[in-house]
Amino acid sequence: MKSINRYLNLLLTVPLIMLLAMNLWTEFFPELNSKLVFISTFIFSLSFQIFVWKRLGFKPKSKNDYFLTFCFFGGSILFTIGFFGPQTIWLGGNQGPALGILITGPIGLIFGGLLGYMMGEKNIQSKS
Repeated sequence: MKSINRYLNLLLTVPLIMLLAMNLWTEFFPELNSKLVFISTFIFSLSFQIFVWKRLGFKPKSKNDYFLTFCFFGGSILFTIGFFGPQTIWLGGNQGPALGILITGPIGLIFGGLLGYMMGEKNIQSKS
């Protein structure tokens, strides 16, 4: 059950924190450049996700742990960039949700899974 909570954290933290932070930035500082808001909220949400992940104390023990961890991490990051990026950088751009759901999210899952598989192979073999 603990590992399910950790994976849900990886999947949901970055998009939700970024949405909240972007809404707060644009509400209180409407004169700021939209690119600056996007970059700053993305860095904030990513650092918050890493902080929470370390507080959960997860250490991958198997190849599957590495694979799932990197899949969710890569998928959530690229989904967030694809979902919120076009809306923020080009105001009035409505292609953001489709880009995040159909293109950048799955690409993040695939590349994250490949990276996780390679990291799992390397780390599991070096431990034995």
